Amino acid sequence: MATTTKRGASTKASKSAKSATTSKKPSAKKTSKKPTTKSKVTNTATAKSSVKVAPVKPKAKAPKSDADRLRVWNFVIAFVLAAQAVALLAVFKTYLLPVTTSFQTADSLASTEATLVQVLATRHLFDVNIAYLLVGFLFIGAFFRLYSATLGRKNYQLGVDNGVNRLRWFEYSVTFGLMMIVMSMLVGVSDLTTLLLVFGGTLGMLFLASIKEATHKPRKLLNATSALIGIGVWLPIIMYVLGSNKYGTDGIPGYVYVVVASLLAIFILFDLNMYLHNKKRGRWASYVFTEKSYMFLSLVAYSALTWQVFAGALR
Repeated sequence: MATTTKRGASTKASKSAKSATTSKKPSAKKTSKKPTTKSKVTNTATAKSSVKVAPVKPKAKAPKSDADRLRVWNFVIAFVLAAQAVALLAVFKTYLLPVTTSFQTADSLASTEATLVQVLATRHLFDVNIAYLLVGFLFIGAFFRLYSATLGRKNYQLGVDNGVNRLRWFEYSVTFGLMMIVMSMLVGVSDLTTLLLVFGGTLGMLFLASIKEATHKPRKLLNATSALIGIGVWLPIIMYVLGSNKYGTDGIPGYVYVVVASLLAIFILFDLNMYLHNKKRGRWASYVFTEKSYMFLSLVAYSALTWQVFAGALR
């Protein structure tokens, strides 16, 4: 009996111990989870507070390239030339100069049945309003500048990168040819053949200039040929000025001397600009700077001739 009681007591004791152990487990889990959760929250809050959000800075604009600057130059010069052409159309006064042709014919008064006397005669062909020639080269210059900045930009920039601008020489062939015709007519040249020779000589001079630019280091023969053609273009103008002073009554108007002198100086500056670039002197070693110099000189030449003629004859 005693043994049975002990076993029952031990069984009860073991059961009570198990129940005590089972009841302690949940409480242990709860106590172990709570501190862990709090520490995580605390660490996250601390991390968030320690992170500083830097202010977003606006992106800096990339500096303009040489191509972009040249495009702006082309746009600006195109606008200035077109504006001058429109202004001239609005205010000019008609100023007509004759275009004639000379031919050989028999002098009916001096000739006899036995002797035929030949004389040089002149026939009036038509008149030219100088203002329209001025407006013409202003608009042509504006067109080439606008084309270089828009539709022809790719070819223009490719030429600049290679140190050759063919569009410029196409432009100058027409505009400078018209300018030389205007100047020739102002000093008294009216013969159509002479005017065509002046225009053709200007084309030849600029064609050789384009070749000199393409070769970068032109030979002496090329330079000499270009110089001779240039002299041939200017020779009729100089001869007419000298002839008017010697044989004429009133001579040439004073503003025409200013026109001739200023354009001759600008033409020399064009040659100097090319020379400095070929020799790589200073800033002229950069073709972009050389191109800007050409653009500036052409703008000065167009504007100077236009408004000098306007001040002297068209207002």
